[in-house]
Amino acid sequence: MAVIDLSAVNNYPFTKRVALSATPNTMQQITIGSRCTQVQIIFETNSGLVMTNGGTDNTVITSEDGYLTVPANSLYYHDLARAKTQHNIWVASGTGSTVVSVQLGERD
Repeated sequence: MAVIDLSAVNNYPFTKRVALSATPNTMQQITIGSRCTQVQIIFETNSGLVMTNGGTDNTVITSEDGYLTVPANSLYYHDLARAKTQHNIWVASGTGSTVVSVQLGERD
C-alpha cells in the first residue's frame, strides 16, 4: 500500500475516505502536515486499529505494538501538537475490509 500523504492540506476541516486492506491488521500510513492539530477517525462497517507511534506502512500490527481498537462507526479523536515536522498515524482494518474516514482540523 502507498502512504496516504495529506501533508500538503492547508484548508481545514478536510476529510479523506479510504478503503483499507481486507487483510486484518495491515497498517496504512497517513502522513499529516505540521499545521494540523486535530484528527478524527471513523471506521465504517467493521472495527479498526489506530497507532500513533512506531508504525510501518504495509506491515502487520502485532500484539506487542501499541494500538487502540476502535469499534465500527465510533469516533476516535486525537490531538496533535503544533510541530515543525509532519505527523504520522497508522490505521488498519480490525476484522475485514472497511472504509476509514479521516478528518483533519486545526485548533485556534
